Amino acid sequence: NLIITGNYARTGSGVSVWRQSGPTLSDIIIHENTAEKYGGGIMIYTSNATLTDMIISGNNLIGS
Repeated sequence: NLIITGNYARTGSGVSVWRQSGPTLSDIIIHENTAEKYGGGIMIYTSNATLTDMIISGNNLIGS
C-alpha cells in the first residue's frame, strides 16, 4: 500500500498522469493534498488509466 498525503502543487498534487498509455494504479490512498489549478488529489490527462482499490478523499483545489 502507498499513502500520498500533505502535498501541494500547481496541478495533480497527489498523483498526476500525463499522456501515458495504460498505467495501472492500485492500493493507494490519496488524502489531504492541495492543487492550485487542476487535480487536487489526482489528475489524469489524455490517458487511459486503470484505478483499483483506491481511496481518494479530503483533497483540495484552491483555484479554477
